[in-house]
Amino acid sequence: MRVSGAIVCSSLEHLGIQTRKVQGLVNINKPTDNGALTATGIIKKTSAPRRLQCNALLATLPFTEYLQEPIVMVLLVLVLLLCVAFYLQRLAFKKLLQQTNSALNFDISRYANLLEDSGYVAAVVGLDGLVQYVSKNVEQLIGIPRAHYEGRPSTLLLPNPEVWNTPNNPFKQRQDTKIKMPDGSSRWVSYRFFPMRNENGQIVSWHVILWNNDIEKTAEEKLKTIAQQRLLQHRLTQDIIDNIPSAVYIKDLEGRYLVVNKKLCEIFDKTPEELLEQRDADLFPEKSSQNFKYANEQVIIHKSLVTYEDVVVRNGKKQIFWVVKFPLLNTAGMVQNICGLATDITERKENEINLLNATRAADQARIAQETFLANMSHEIRTPLNGIMGMSQLLLTADQSEEQRAYTQTILESARHLLAIINDVLDFSKIRSGKFHLEKVFFQPEILLKKTIIPLRFKADEKMLALTINVAEQVPQTLEGDPLRLQQIIINLVGNAIKFTSQGGVTITMGGHYLEPNLFLLQVSVADTGIGIAKSKQQLIFESFTQNSAQTSRKYGGSGLGLTIVKQLTELQNGKVALKSNVGEGATFSIEIPYNTQQPSSKERQSAHPTSEKTDQLLAGIKLLIAEDNLVNQKVVLHLLNRQGAQTTAVANGNIALKMLAEDTFDAILMDLQMPELDGYTTTKIIRNDLRSNIPIIAMTADALKGEAEKCFKCGMNGYISKPFEPNDLYQEIIKYTREPAIYTPKKSDNMQEQTLVDLSYLYDLAGNDQAYLAEVINLFLGTMPDGLKNLGQLIRGEKEKVAIQHQAHQLKSSVSIVRIHKMYEDLSQMEQLAKEDASYADMMPILVEMEERFAAARPIIENARLGGNNKREYVVKE
Repeated sequence: MRVSGAIVCSSLEHLGIQTRKVQGLVNINKPTDNGALTATGIIKKTSAPRRLQCNALLATLPFTEYLQEPIVMVLLVLVLLLCVAFYLQRLAFKKLLQQTNSALNFDISRYANLLEDSGYVAAVVGLDGLVQYVSKNVEQLIGIPRAHYEGRPSTLLLPNPEVWNTPNNPFKQRQDTKIKMPDGSSRWVSYRFFPMRNENGQIVSWHVILWNNDIEKTAEEKLKTIAQQRLLQHRLTQDIIDNIPSAVYIKDLEGRYLVVNKKLCEIFDKTPEELLEQRDADLFPEKSSQNFKYANEQVIIHKSLVTYEDVVVRNGKKQIFWVVKFPLLNTAGMVQNICGLATDITERKENEINLLNATRAADQARIAQETFLANMSHEIRTPLNGIMGMSQLLLTADQSEEQRAYTQTILESARHLLAIINDVLDFSKIRSGKFHLEKVFFQPEILLKKTIIPLRFKADEKMLALTINVAEQVPQTLEGDPLRLQQIIINLVGNAIKFTSQGGVTITMGGHYLEPNLFLLQVSVADTGIGIAKSKQQLIFESFTQNSAQTSRKYGGSGLGLTIVKQLTELQNGKVALKSNVGEGATFSIEIPYNTQQPSSKERQSAHPTSEKTDQLLAGIKLLIAEDNLVNQKVVLHLLNRQGAQTTAVANGNIALKMLAEDTFDAILMDLQMPELDGYTTTKIIRNDLRSNIPIIAMTADALKGEAEKCFKCGMNGYISKPFEPNDLYQEIIKYTREPAIYTPKKSDNMQEQTLVDLSYLYDLAGNDQAYLAEVINLFLGTMPDGLKNLGQLIRGEKEKVAIQHQAHQLKSSVSIVRIHKMYEDLSQMEQLAKEDASYADMMPILVEMEERFAAARPIIENARLGGNNKREYVVKE
């Protein structure tokens, strides 16, 4: 079929197909199998889809013979219009495609810049293992420009070959590796792989994302190291608490066990795994678990330590634990956990019970021993008191010098016998810690000479020389316990005489000053006796110990004397020494420090005992003596009557009560052990039933510690032990019968007379010794004004109240001797106010009143010092 070549070419060009321009008609082949037509010489070589489109168009072209027909023309116009529309649509699509490509290029550029500027490194690696692309920040990560990587093996990027050996199993999860930097250092890098696929789903390349993970990995390694250290520390801590003998545990606030040690597991007979996360309610009975819960709550509430004893019974076995619980606080100071320690004290408690029972048994034995000693002491002291009393009365009678010497020897022997009795009591008191020392003035040389008088008879019997040497440096007067020194000398000299058959015994007294007022007295006793072996020299100071059994049989004795010597010396801060050889005798020496402060006239009088008669100290005092022993009655009555006292003696407490109902007395001397009604019961009746405050002075042969306290507890005022020194008895009576009635008012003409100054007590102390009286008053006037002035400065200056209390207490001692109206009570009140931390305003009125009263009393006291008026009481009207 033949059509116009120009028409065909024009139609095809509208479709964007290049054609050859031809003139005239062209041949149109017949339709092919698929119905398409072909044009020879018009269509260039095109692709198969294009040729199909051209064939479809050519198939629609009219044949030449139909070109002159209208319908053909209409169709041709329609085809042309269709071609134009298609062309316009293509232009629009092309423009839209350009816009889309432009926007896409912009987004790709933007995201590429974002990737380049991020901290991540992006890379594309081909299937051949070569780097196709890498972002520029690879240089920042690894330190090498990206040009160094592109087109080169990927192992330069990640040097670990294992990373690239699994291309079909990409690492979708993050992986870490350490790479070396150009400077030789290393850095941790994290990476991930993503496959890139084509439209058929085949992997064409690998996308790799890398980033710096050095800080995180370093921190991770540090944390790992810390965790390992903590694990090690936990193991060490666990090992430590596992080796603690007590049960150790830590609980949370709910009471669950978080940490337990080996001991706790042994107690429960469970493994740690079985105990952890358990509560007390799971392990103990309800009562015990409630107690534990309460203790935990106390720890949490108070944030402090809680202790208690707990008894646990497991498997029929009772165990006692001492439990200590304390809080473990967090950084905010809140209780986070509770730590507990439980120590098994079952054995200790059993030992305590056994010890308590043993102590009770020992106390009962000690009480029985003391009771026996007290009874024996009483039985022996009673006749001994008669011997000493009669000896003292004989010394006051007219006697020849020989008779006086014999009487004095009887008296000294009785005193030595009393000292021997006291040895047993002293040993008991020393061992029980109830021994007390006196502190009085005495003359050591005179004491030594008096002490050896009865011992000379023993020495003469054995024809031994008894020699005394007293060094010149020994002070005339010392302050201490003369009876204990005498007891030591008697024991040492008596021992020396006992173990010496020929030769003699030498007593040497010397010493030296340690300080201006402190003298170290040294007394040595040397003998020419049997001596003591070196191996026995320490043993002989032990209780009831002698050199040997043969010595005990030959010489007798209990072996208690040297023990008491050592104990008495050490109680006085001294020491004992021994030098001896067998067959060459022995030398015992003691060293005791004594004060050398000069005594007052009163104390000097005590240090110089004399048999001369004194003034009647007890004149006008009416006394009732309750004593069942007739010898003691006679001794006491004679001593008191000689001092001017009016006395009445009765044999028991019942008669004493009758006498009190019929007559009045100033004081009672009360024996403790009397028939029918003893001294304790009689005193209680006087105090409770008769409501009497009459002074009662206990007079007993019971010398054990605690007897005086027992007397005071039942209502007695004083206490004196038989045998007694007469002067001690006098002073005890004066103490309770010559107290001035400072507060007794006397009304006269509507005025009240009161004693302003009372020197009665001072006159009684001084007796006829005006020098002593003046010495005491001088001391009072020398200290009292300054003391009162200092007290005023402390109160007005509002100083420390402890100093006020101390100063008031010191002044009380002074006004208890030189008595000024109401000042002793005011000072006592001041002392109490300071002790109770009262205000200074409360103290001021008392201070002012005391200052005014002392100013009024001072001229009277000064006049008494000069011997003026010689009165005991000075009355002032107020």
